[in-house]
Amino acid sequence: MTVIFGSDFGDTIFVSPDNSNVYAGAGDDYIFGSTGFDTIDGGAGFDVVDYSSLNTPISLEATGVVNKGLAGTDQMSSIEAIVAPADQFNLIDASTPLNSPVSVVVDLALNSLTINGIPGVDSLSRTVVNFTDVIGTSQADVIFGDGQDNILAGAGGDDFIFGDSGNDLLFGGSGSDTLIGGLGNDLLSGYGFTSDEVDILVGGEGSDLFVLGDALGSYYLESGYAIIDDFNPFEGDLIQVFGSASNYSLSFQPFTSTNTLDTLIFAGSDLIGVVAGTTNVVPALDFVAA
Repeated sequence: MTVIFGSDFGDTIFVSPDNSNVYAGAGDDYIFGSTGFDTIDGGAGFDVVDYSSLNTPISLEATGVVNKGLAGTDQMSSIEAIVAPADQFNLIDASTPLNSPVSVVVDLALNSLTINGIPGVDSLSRTVVNFTDVIGTSQADVIFGDGQDNILAGAGGDDFIFGDSGNDLLFGGSGSDTLIGGLGNDLLSGYGFTSDEVDILVGGEGSDLFVLGDALGSYYLESGYAIIDDFNPFEGDLIQVFGSASNYSLSFQPFTSTNTLDTLIFAGSDLIGVVAGTTNVVPALDFVAA
């Protein structure tokens, strides 16, 4: 076990490859992370932990833990910025228990993470660099991707998720979510196995896949449904369903507004999807089996 103490000034600290306890002290410190099971206390000031030297993805968890996989686990406190290894699939995992009041606002393009609803603290902001993927909390989160191929998952709550550019995978989880793919060829799946959820799916530009079912069954068989807001077969958009396209029926009627016809998609008697503002939906061409 190595114990490292910083000064009250801005220090540069290299964590030992064995298990270390680091107490950086006051000042704006720059700490280079390493392998091992470490405890890192930044103290006062704006403190950075940089994992660029690791050749492995890391996961930043809701409890202030950085999971380095086989390289070990670090427990953080009073750290204002985390730099993940470049060119890795690094994850912000904000998973929380269902009764937790905590929610997050993440903007990967701005390297920004804000944690809201912390009991006794209210909110904290962190700088997060080189992260590609996000798992949200059990509450309503706001998650923005960047130019990479992001995997963004809302978990619980009524989430807003925007993929930005890149070929993104967007998952809403439970709650009524809004998923916007942005540029790129995106997958949008809002369903979270709860009743009454109404998800809004906006693909944006590119060939997007809107998910209304998987290999195990159709989604939204309860009282919920998905609204597909910009389906465009000329861009290569497709709708993923369970089983054969012949298992589904369509109805054309005003639903999202009184001025235009929408395409309502039924699995048996259950409304599972609404393709807004168009009747240009042909199941044999536009539906794809999971």
